[in-house]
Amino acid sequence: MAFNETASLPDCIALGAAGGPMFSTDVIVVRAGFESRNANWSQSRRKFDISTGVKTKSDFQSVADLFHAVGGRLDGFRFKDWADYEVTTSNGALMGVVDSVLYGSGGFGYGVPTLQLLKKYTAGSSTHFREISKPITVTVYRNSIAVVVGGGAGQIAMSLTTGIATFVADQTRSITSHTPGIAHTFTLASAFSPNLAIGGRIYVTGITGTAATLLNDLSHNVTNVAAGVITVDTVTTGLTASGGDAFFYPQPTDAFTWAGEFDVPVRFDSDELQAIIQDKTGDGTLLMTAPVQLIEIRV
Repeated sequence: MAFNETASLPDCIALGAAGGPMFSTDVIVVRAGFESRNANWSQSRRKFDISTGVKTKSDFQSVADLFHAVGGRLDGFRFKDWADYEVTTSNGALMGVVDSVLYGSGGFGYGVPTLQLLKKYTAGSSTHFREISKPITVTVYRNSIAVVVGGGAGQIAMSLTTGIATFVADQTRSITSHTPGIAHTFTLASAFSPNLAIGGRIYVTGITGTAATLLNDLSHNVTNVAAGVITVDTVTTGLTASGGDAFFYPQPTDAFTWAGEFDVPVRFDSDELQAIIQDKTGDGTLLMTAPVQLIEIRV
């Protein structure tokens, strides 16, 4: 199983496709007519029928080429949902992500180096954040200022295959000593400038000792700051720690938006491709009457 980043359908076929988002909800109706409803998915999933976009022999050949190239249901590919493919700064957001798990609040930093692109859907007081993993074009904004793609402090590397922006730390300091306990304290070689604030988050790596697994490659909630001495609420009582580095990454007070376009990662929902020839005169026009469905996949 793989994902083919270079394979896609012609725009004319995608433009004629029928489909959209769906959820999975269990509904149980009790005797009085009341309902108990349980959501099985936290994220929506899209399904499309592309047979409605196939009008000519050339269209069908494009579908057949893609079907063979991805092995039917085997490999995923990009699909442009013309009904929903754009993001503006009013509905684009980013959120901290570590090992594919989202952390913090949508539209804000979390003291971690990686942030996931999201699209925000809002109705009244309710908001749904959709993860965008296959962007086409992206401009990221931090506190309304465009973030530069590059290797300098505060700049990013933007992955168009995962939708993850990876930040270069604003600041880095070596850790000279640790004080484990009910609250862990890091003593840095020098204070961050500007410094972290209480309620901010410090990210650490490279620590050795029995507390390493509780500290490394995570951001920690800051409860006290005294120049280069940073206290966090991570409990390390009875453990040891030494060395390592501390990083100042985008904080929970940093607002993040983005603008651009994106594709939907999909696969064919069948290993069978059927078509019925309606007219074999002239250019050999045919109409694909059998549904050819695509289903969104998690990548």
